[in-house]
Amino acid sequence: MGDATLNLDQAPWGRSSSSEFQQRLASEFHCIAKIQIPNWLHVRDSISVWKRSEICQMAFVGDDGEEDEEEEEIVEYRHIPPEEMLPTRVIAPCLEHIFASSPPPPPRQAQKAMTHSRQEDAIDSKNEKTKRKHVSAEENSSTMETEMKSQKSSSARRRARQKQKKMQLMKRFQSNDSDGDGDSDEERKKNKEEKKKRSEYFRLHGKLPSSQS
Repeated sequence: MGDATLNLDQAPWGRSSSSEFQQRLASEFHCIAKIQIPNWLHVRDSISVWKRSEICQMAFVGDDGEEDEEEEEIVEYRHIPPEEMLPTRVIAPCLEHIFASSPPPPPRQAQKAMTHSRQEDAIDSKNEKTKRKHVSAEENSSTMETEMKSQKSSSARRRARQKQKKMQLMKRFQSNDSDGDGDSDEERKKNKEEKKKRSEYFRLHGKLPSSQS
C-alpha cells in the first residue's frame, strides 16, 4: 500500500492483493511488524504482521437545551494499545540533518534502563552521604579522644606540680625543725607542739600556716 510499489500501473496497491482486501485489512486490523526483504531495484517487497483490532463504541448525545431531541449517535473506533503501535517518526536520509536536534523519544526498554540508572545514581549518592556521615563521626570521635587525652595529661601535670610543691613545703618544714635542736627543753617542747600544730594544719589545708596564725 502507499509507496510500497514503484510500478505506476500497480500503484498504490501493489500486486500481492486487491484494493478491497487491503482496505478491509487496514480497517479491521493493525500492523505490528513490517520487515524489508531483499528486492530487485524496481520492487519493494516486505513482510508484515497484522493483528485484529478490538472495536470500542462511543455514544454522542446532543445538549439538553436543544428542542429537537435526536437519537444517540454511536461511533465505532479501533482500540490499538500503545505497545502495539508502530513508530510514526519516519524521516528520509536526505532530511535527517534537519531533525537531528529533536531525537525520537526513547523506547520502553531505554526508558526502563534510564530509570534503573537514575535509581542506581540515587543509591550511590545515598551511600556516599552515609560514608561521609561515618567519616565525620569517626573524626569527631578521634577529636574527643584527643581532647580527653589532653585533659588527662594536663591533670597529671597539675597533680605533679602540686606534689612537688608539697614536697618543697615539707622540706622547708623539716629544715625549720632542724634549726631548733640547740634550744632548751621547754623551747623544744614548745617547738614540738608548734610543729605538731603546723603538721596538722598542713595535713588539713595542704600548706603551712602564716606567721600571724
